[in-house]
Amino acid sequence: MHMAQLLTILFVPVAAVAGADTDRLHGRLEKGKPFYQVTTTQSSQVMKMLGNQIKHVHEQTLYFRWTPEAVDQNGPWRVRFQIIGLKSDTDMDGTRIRLDSTAEPEPA
Repeated sequence: MHMAQLLTILFVPVAAVAGADTDRLHGRLEKGKPFYQVTTTQSSQVMKMLGNQIKHVHEQTLYFRWTPEAVDQNGPWRVRFQIIGLKSDTDMDGTRIRLDSTAEPEPA
C-alpha cells in the first residue's frame, strides 16, 4: 500500500499552517488545482549505551500534496493535505534501514 493511501488529512485551513504567508499564497490558489511540497530532514547523533558509543544518522524526505477545496465566506481557503511519499534512510552504527514509498514494489 502506498503512503498516499495511508495518510490523508481533510480540510486544513491555509491560515493554520505555521508561518504561512497567507497574502502571497491566497492569490495563487485555484480550487481543485494541487500544489506540491518536498521537505528533507537530516540528523546525526552519537549516543552512549552501556559504555559504547553508537553513531545514528538519519535522513527523511516527505512529499506533500495540497489541494485547495473551497474558500470560506471570510476568505481563508480550506485545503486537502496528503502525504504522498516518504523516503527514509537510517544508519544505526553500521546497520542500515531504508524505506522508499515512491519506489515500485519488488517482484515476488
